[in-house]
Amino acid sequence: MLGHSSITITLDRYGHMFPSVAESLAEAVDGRFREAAARSAATSVQPEPESEVVAFRPAAPGRGV
Repeated sequence: MLGHSSITITLDRYGHMFPSVAESLAEAVDGRFREAAARSAATSVQPEPESEVVAFRPAAPGRGV
């Protein structure tokens, strides 16, 4: 809106004038992060109990399958 080539230039130049906006943005991002982390934790797959591991041993050379 101010004619700068990017929002970064605008924020670098005028961002200090609006500290409450930065704080609100930080709180909003933090809230979204916490919501996503809670959803991820609620839907994460729990590891299955350990079971017996069977080792794979290839056939000796010349013995076929």
